Formats: sequence, structure tokens, C-alpha cells
Amino acid sequence: MKRFFHIICALTLLLPILAGCGDVPADENDFDIGNIPPVNTGEPDAEPSPTVSSGSGEDDYEYEWWELDVVRVPDDLVPDPSQTGDLNLFLLYDPDTFRFTPVINRYRVIYPNVNLTVESAMGDYEAYSTRLSTELMAGTGPDLFSPCQMENADILKLAEAGVFMDLNVLIESDKDFNLDDYVGAVMDGGVLNGKRYLIPHNFLIRKFLYLPSRLESLGFDETKINDPASFLNELVRTLPKASELGSFISMYNGNIFFHVFETSGIRIIDAETKTILPDEKQLEEYIKAYKPYYNYDFFAYSEIEWWHETIAAYLNSRMIIFDRIASSITFITHAGSIKKFGEYQLHAMPHINGENPVVIANVLAIREGSPNVQNAWNFIKLILSEENQGRRHFQLTPVHKDSIFLQIKSTYENFKDDFTEMSNEEFEMYYSLVTGVTKWSFYERYYKINFLFDYFEPYFKDEISYEDAVARLKNDLRLYLSE
Repeated sequence: MKRFFHIICALTLLLPILAGCGDVPADENDFDIGNIPPVNTGEPDAEPSPTVSSGSGEDDYEYEWWELDVVRVPDDLVPDPSQTGDLNLFLLYDPDTFRFTPVINRYRVIYPNVNLTVESAMGDYEAYSTRLSTELMAGTGPDLFSPCQMENADILKLAEAGVFMDLNVLIESDKDFNLDDYVGAVMDGGVLNGKRYLIPHNFLIRKFLYLPSRLESLGFDETKINDPASFLNELVRTLPKASELGSFISMYNGNIFFHVFETSGIRIIDAETKTILPDEKQLEEYIKAYKPYYNYDFFAYSEIEWWHETIAAYLNSRMIIFDRIASSITFITHAGSIKKFGEYQLHAMPHINGENPVVIANVLAIREGSPNVQNAWNFIKLILSEENQGRRHFQLTPVHKDSIFLQIKSTYENFKDDFTEMSNEEFEMYYSLVTGVTKWSFYERYYKINFLFDYFEPYFKDEISYEDAVARLKNDLRLYLSE
């Protein structure tokens, strides 16, 4: 049972579908390559260094050249000395890991009279989870934290216990903050029963990149794909022919079970109605479709180099059939590399209802009862600001729509010498896919793969029946909801 509660956080976040609207560039010239602002690649006036102690005792973080402009605090920031008090921020990782240091540096300049304390569990999930769970349930703890990184707790029960502040109150009263500036379906990922408990600040797209000519040579038929199970069925059908290729490694450079299920829309618990396996038919179809693929799935993430030039070569030689796109950097570098071999296509991960899914990567929450609510909200607004969003999330997608423009442009400018030239139409296509998302899920760490795997792997190995595996799952789910 201990294992089950370690994984339940991701389980409870598979809420009903939340609709978002697709946005298009306000100006067709926004993607004009000639209008990309130059990127400062020169040396800074002074060596950048974190101004906040992460708890590691080391201040020698080595920044990449493209980070220098965000590490240094701009000279034109206007301080607001009227804001006073404290702000306690508790992070799982060192502030530099998710680029929090630039925000922390700016916050201290803008709010010089706020005593900002930053603590980190330095990647220790158990320590982070245990401390937060204990303190939050006791009505204490940090003002600002990330609930989705709490390994031993689940969001649903914490929300029911009243430990998160409803941020709708702050949003509605702040005339300078507009939710319409952000990708709606992603931002709504923090809403449960009408209350906005979490604020996402970045996300991952989930798209397949492939060469149609290579796929067609294996007899892969896209017209037969209408949901996750049919996609797996088609993969399995083409495996024998793919396996005959001497260079073949895998159908996909990642774990199919995890990545496809993650954005499939198949719910294990409906968090609002407290119903277990509301999509049981689709789950059964998915599990049974995956079983013949089990021995071909890719688990050894560290064994193969997936740099963009290598990916292009792998796709061209049919060593792999599908590449995965997760952000602007992977889209531009991978697509820009592969297009020299032929026309590429991007395809959304299959969803049971035909939605366009993404994965929410990182969120923040304010503790209910915090005496420093305004200070915490000011920090959230700073991390969501257009400037910060567009310049710091180099490998994750920002939630600010205009910042996505900036990220695409700066990424292309930084890497354009490495691959075939890309067009404005390609950027517009990518932007439409990213801002047109309609379904979200929360990110579950790779080392877990997916909690379902623990229940169904004996079935994949022919050790137990599907009925026995799903009975075990149902029993644990009922026990969980009864507590």
C-alpha cells in the first residue's frame, strides 16, 4: 500500500477535460525571421552568480551563454518599497534547476523591503513531501511551494483539507493580471471544483515527429488511428516489418506506455465525482493493445544519444520511427535537422476524445492562511511575466502566449546554423498547435514511468490475467477513496 500512496498524486490529477481556445498570431509578421532581436552572446560585465543560498553551500553554478541576460538583474527595474513583510518559498530543487534564480534576483530588487527566504530540499522527494505534508496539515509551512512535487501526498485530499488558497480571489482583484494572456487550457489545469488552487508556469507539448515516407514503407496506416488503443494496434501491426530492418532499435525514442497514456485522457479517478475507472472500457482497450508491444518498449533512456543530429539520422535510417517533440527547442532542432531528408509531419499524441493534449510540468500554490499572500502573489506574477516567461524557459514551454513567440524566435536564432533553414509557416504551425491545446494532464516523473505499470506488468508477462490485474487496481482505488 505504501507504493500506492506514493503514486496517487498523479492519479488524482486526471480530472475531466477542460476546454481551451486556440489563438493565432496577432500580426502575421510576428514570425518574420528578419525581425528577431539579436541575442546577447557576449561576456557579462561581471560574472553572474546566484544571490540566493540554495542550501548546498555552493555559489559556483556555471551558466550557459544564453542564460546570462536573465541572470543579471536589469538596471531599469523600479523598486516598490511599500511592500513589506516576509515570503517563504520552499522548492524541491536548487533554485537554478528550474531557473528560479533570475526571478528571485528580480524580486529582491523590486521588493527590497520584503524578507524573501528560499529553501530547497535539493532534490530529495521524500524530505520535501514529508515536511510539506506535515506542516500543511498542521496549518503551517511555507507561503509558496509546488504541490505536484510532493511524492507522498495527493492533490485532491490536500485540497479537500483546505491547505491551498483559492487564487481566483487574487486574480479577480488584480487589475494588472489578465488570464487571457495565458494558454487557457493549461492555466485551467489548476482548477478543481471551480477553485483555482494551482498556477502552472510551464508545460510540455506531446507531439510525434516523423517522416511520412519512412512510415508508409512499413505499411503504417494513419487512417486507422482514432484513439490511443488503435495507435498501439497499428504500431504492433508494423513491428514485424520494422524489426526486419538491420538498423531498427525502437518505434519511438521513449517509453510508449508512459507517454501515450499520459495524454490519452483515460481517467483512473474522476476527482470531482470520486468515481474509480470512469473510462474503464478505454483503459482495457489500451492495456490489451499495449501487451504485444511490451517486449519492444524502450526503457533504457540513457543508452542512446538523442541529440538532434543523431535523431535525424536515426529517423532517416529507420533506426527509430517516431521522435517526440516536447518544447520549442526540440521542435526547431529536431525538425530543422530531419527536413533535409524529406518532408516531416507533426502529430498529436492520440486522445480518447480527439483532444489536443499537453502536459503541465511545474506549478505553484499559496498556502491557505499564509500571512504573506500579497508577497506570494507578486512572486507568481513575476514568474508569469512576459519578459521572464519568454527568456528563462529554454527547454519548457511558457504559459504566456506572447512569450511563446519570443521563445520560438530566440531558439531559432540560437540554433539556426545547425540545421536546414525553417520558414515562417513552420513556426506558425507550431505556435497554433501549442496555443490551441484543449486537454491537459500533469507530469509524472520518468523514473515511475506510470503507476499503472505496477499493476499491469504481471499481465504483460503472462503471470496473471487482465481481470486479476484490474481487480487489484480497483481494490486499491476503493480503499484510497474510503480513507
